Amino acid sequence: MQLRHIVIAAKLVVGAGLIYWLLRDTGARDVWAVLKTANPAYLAASIGCFVLVVVVNAVRWRVVFDLLGTHLPLRTAVLGTFEGMFFNLFLPTGVGGDVVRAYRAYDHGLTAKRAAECAMIDRALGLWGLAGAVVVAAIFSTGLRMVPGWQLLTGLAVAVVIGGICIAWAAKLLPARAGNRWLDAALDVAREYGTVVRSARFWTAIVPLLAIVNLLIGLSAWFAGASIGLSAGFADMVIAVEGGALTAMIPISIGGWGVREGTVAFLLAAMGHAQTSALAASALMGIVLAVMGLIGALIWMALPYNRTPAHTGHERVTSGRQSASRRK
Repeated sequence: MQLRHIVIAAKLVVGAGLIYWLLRDTGARDVWAVLKTANPAYLAASIGCFVLVVVVNAVRWRVVFDLLGTHLPLRTAVLGTFEGMFFNLFLPTGVGGDVVRAYRAYDHGLTAKRAAECAMIDRALGLWGLAGAVVVAAIFSTGLRMVPGWQLLTGLAVAVVIGGICIAWAAKLLPARAGNRWLDAALDVAREYGTVVRSARFWTAIVPLLAIVNLLIGLSAWFAGASIGLSAGFADMVIAVEGGALTAMIPISIGGWGVREGTVAFLLAAMGHAQTSALAASALMGIVLAVMGLIGALIWMALPYNRTPAHTGHERVTSGRQSASRRK
């Protein structure tokens, strides 16, 4: 058996084991009994909010391309972002979604290098926004201080926010070339990331879009909890769902399944909510994500790749960089 097969099998076992551990004391029947009481209207609102999350994320990704002098149609950005949701959730790798959405941009006719760079930069911006949401929500949360080690979570979020800004400014000091192909590629991404973050549109366009996305994510989580009568405040739900998103990045299960749900359930239970309700709310959030993944899968199957002739060559990218530099 090849090593990658062993890794995939291990991630499946870890994910299944975490889910079993979550249900071991409470019981699947008790959780199912709560899930059956879910209000369909609230659940539909939760799904609707997350559809908007994907669309706004696509708009933000498109702004990144624009800042680097490359045009990406909104339709292509939306399709790629939905597809990325599917592959991030159901592939045994944390970057599969970024590869797929970059390929959708490449399929439109962009260079592979620019498509990959913008996918990685947007991923970093998404993490920055997630951490920022945790920092803001921590100020208004009434239940966070009941969570053991809450200082660690908020401290990590603050470090990510500050670190993201510092890296962008430090990128100005990077050498032009390092003499190694992969290191040179990493340096290019870092420089382009710095160009995006240091631009005026980072604060006038990207930051507002990040704020809207995280408000919608929190609203989606709040609707999911409200559908089963969970009386958690909006800020507490933001902390729970964003905390789950952070831990889901730890590559020990496929798509973060089990890790994400366990974190959400732990945080909600630590905030004083019944364990059964916390698990049910966590499961509902997982269902919402699965619906997004299903939409992405349908798009991927219904709209096969058919690469168009390249229309963003080196000259256009170069002039775009000059334009981006003038906008800074």
